Amino acid sequence: MQISDNGAGFDPSQASAGIGLVGMRERVYAANGRITIDTGLTAGTRINIAMPIQ
Repeated sequence: MQISDNGAGFDPSQASAGIGLVGMRERVYAANGRITIDTGLTAGTRINIAMPIQ
């Protein structure tokens, strides 16, 4: 699954420890999946999630 936008993006090193991204990572890892987040200031954001199908 891929989710993307063309918004302002964010600096990953300055991302808060809020529930959003942390919650996504925890759920994906709990299902033995992988998640990558590609973003940068003024670059938008792309989130890729790969989950095993059983």
